[in-house]
Amino acid sequence: MIRTLNPVFNIALVSLFLACFCPVRLLALEKWKPGYVVRTHGDTLKGSIFYHHTDKTPLNISFSQDGGANSTKYTPLEISFFSVLENGQSYIFRSFVMNVDNTPEELAMVDTNKNPVMVRDTFFAQLISEGAINLYHYKSHKHGKVHFIVEKGVMPAADLINNAYYLDNSKQFFMRNELFKRQMRVLTADCPGILMDQINQLKFSEAGLVKIASLYNRGLGDAQGYEFQPEKTQFVFGVYAGTCFNDLQIRGNGLDNVKFGIQPTLDVGIVCDMILPKSGKALSMHNEIGYNIFRDQSPAQNISIGWDAVMKEVYAGADYLRMTNVFRYTYPYSTLHPYLEIGLVNGYALSIAEYRNITYTFSNSTSRETYLEVRKYEQSYCVGLGATYKKAGLMLRYEKGNGFSGSSAIGTITTRYHLAFYYMFGK
Repeated sequence: MIRTLNPVFNIALVSLFLACFCPVRLLALEKWKPGYVVRTHGDTLKGSIFYHHTDKTPLNISFSQDGGANSTKYTPLEISFFSVLENGQSYIFRSFVMNVDNTPEELAMVDTNKNPVMVRDTFFAQLISEGAINLYHYKSHKHGKVHFIVEKGVMPAADLINNAYYLDNSKQFFMRNELFKRQMRVLTADCPGILMDQINQLKFSEAGLVKIASLYNRGLGDAQGYEFQPEKTQFVFGVYAGTCFNDLQIRGNGLDNVKFGIQPTLDVGIVCDMILPKSGKALSMHNEIGYNIFRDQSPAQNISIGWDAVMKEVYAGADYLRMTNVFRYTYPYSTLHPYLEIGLVNGYALSIAEYRNITYTFSNSTSRETYLEVRKYEQSYCVGLGATYKKAGLMLRYEKGNGFSGSSAIGTITTRYHLAFYYMFGK
């Protein structure tokens, strides 16, 4: 019998599957995207860039003017800028050769030196706010340290400093040298619209720094240029309707062993798709809340028990409210989007009934009895496939569950085959 799990744990289990078994290259999330490069001597080349956005900026890029048949690799020393378009979002990067804070962030490596450790580095940094003050984001591949690079007019670009240190050799008090606040005060001193309290309360985060840069640009009357909008989880809602083919088995000894036939029933519900960021709309958590009706009666079975002959018929029926959570991979690069999915289903019986009619041939008597200890909670695993076209979709799904028996001596196994059409409102 299938062990029952908490629904929240089920969602975590599916998410763990996502993290462990879905490498990016296998899911074909990387692809040639339209873009351009600006070489160091000034000329601009338009074409395609092999790119997939992550939280780390690339060390180098591959550029092609013939769709990837022939490509050239560029480093920060060879180009000044590059831009790439992915899922309607422009990503703009500038190359830098400058001093950056290399103070370690790992607690075991932090010491009592309050001053930042500056080193010369060559890298691409992503533009996140453009105007009189330009702000860039850069995450080091060497140690994962997050940097924010600020640039104003003819002033040299600077790395905003927020290095870690311990107050003393006991290493009990962890501190931050928030020099970035002083740096931002100097850079924004000519803008009366930015108050000192705003800088004092500023956090070393993309959202906080972009807010100050935008206030500064607006305060000087400078038109706000490009501003990067981080990709967020998208929620898309819809409805579905179709047929569910139920196959129920009751497993026990003698009279308790029953095989039902496959019974088609109505299957309807609502849908919420959580499209995950940085996946090119390929990865999603697909969630359904549905209503399913099950009614079935086993064919008459003749069984010999000692000197008597017995004819048995079993009836079972339930109305289920079901929550389905599946991890779905959708191929995003065509008009018709095929997909594969795997996940878990939790069902709760709003009503449930079972009984059996037993006819004894020798005595010519009939009795009706309930004989199962039923439970209202059911759990299944499922796999499926289908395709979407614009706002419509078709779904085929196989499901195996532990049924409604709460008895340790008599088990139930439910097998379901789903065929459904659904319509999404927001795609």
